[in-house]
Amino acid sequence: MPAPLSAVWEMLVEPALHHRFDDTEMVGLPEAAERLTRVGQVFTMRMTYRSGEHVEHYSTANHVVELAEREAVAWETGLVDGERLGWTWRCSLRPDPNGTLVTLGHDWSGSSDENRAEYGVPMVDAQGLARSLALLEVALAADDNPPA
Repeated sequence: MPAPLSAVWEMLVEPALHHRFDDTEMVGLPEAAERLTRVGQVFTMRMTYRSGEHVEHYSTANHVVELAEREAVAWETGLVDGERLGWTWRCSLRPDPNGTLVTLGHDWSGSSDENRAEYGVPMVDAQGLARSLALLEVALAADDNPPA
């Protein structure tokens, strides 16, 4: 994407901005405004699940499992009571002459069959990940070109 690596990194380590590039439209705002700074950090996100007329609001506790400055960030989703659910979101970055190469992944291989059935994992497919990357590019472009 045509954004500098530093700008992409800043958006990824600010949970308050994650809703701007979430194709599922489930991610809301964090319960506390804090930047991701270390492995082991837990950030709690407000979420919304919609299915037809049914709407459910809940929170997830996300455990940072990888944080390599301007290279990669990953977190495993869990319940607020501390139980980890076995799926991980990971963003990796590489500088590119045209901006930044961004890879977004959703790995549910650590999730139990029970959790997969209960939570509908995987929640996104390759097309959903691609749409989230497109939303990230739009968000970065909007930040680079604020309204006059």
